Amino acid sequence: MKDLLLPVLIERFKIERFKNEGFKIGRFKNEGFNIERFKIEIYRMEEIMIKDQTQVKKAEDSRTENSYLLMPGHINGYGRLFGGMLMQWIDEIAGIVAKRHAQTEVTTAAIDNLQFKSAAYLNQTVVLIGKISYVGRTSMEVRVDTYVEELNGTRKVINRAYVVMVAIDKEGNPVRIPGLALETEAARAEWEGGEKRYQLRKTRRQEGY
Repeated sequence: MKDLLLPVLIERFKIERFKNEGFKIGRFKNEGFNIERFKIEIYRMEEIMIKDQTQVKKAEDSRTENSYLLMPGHINGYGRLFGGMLMQWIDEIAGIVAKRHAQTEVTTAAIDNLQFKSAAYLNQTVVLIGKISYVGRTSMEVRVDTYVEELNGTRKVINRAYVVMVAIDKEGNPVRIPGLALETEAARAEWEGGEKRYQLRKTRRQEGY
């Protein structure tokens, strides 16, 4: 668990505590960087850093994939997949991902940055893949990528969306959720993007949008 927490703690707090206490990177370089010593200092701050998020989970733990064969009822008047149908599927898969991560009921707070890149047509196979990209105290952002899968198995992205879900209890009150382990550079980059999107949403709320 400690090794799993390490990248989260480093990424979230940017070793500010080290700077405050004089454990600067330059000093480590001068003395010869010792990863075990670094880990000890990180672990010492673990309780402060993750607050009362007592569990940290991997994005893969809640990753969800759904496939659909496009039928006449999914198609609009122009012969393409109806956008409203795709939005429903996106919301559904985001809800499943969020419930698996939070292990409680969830509700949709926002569908952010919905991008239609290409169309899908009758009898094509559409695949949606959802996974956690960013978490807060009670809310989480789910990235949902939508693909058209060709007969040879290749996939082309036709849509990407970020959905904000909030974990709730039986009374509908927000509840704390597990943290997110950032195990790869891609996960860390996604997290940084999630932080930026969170700040943009916060600004829009403050402006009344």
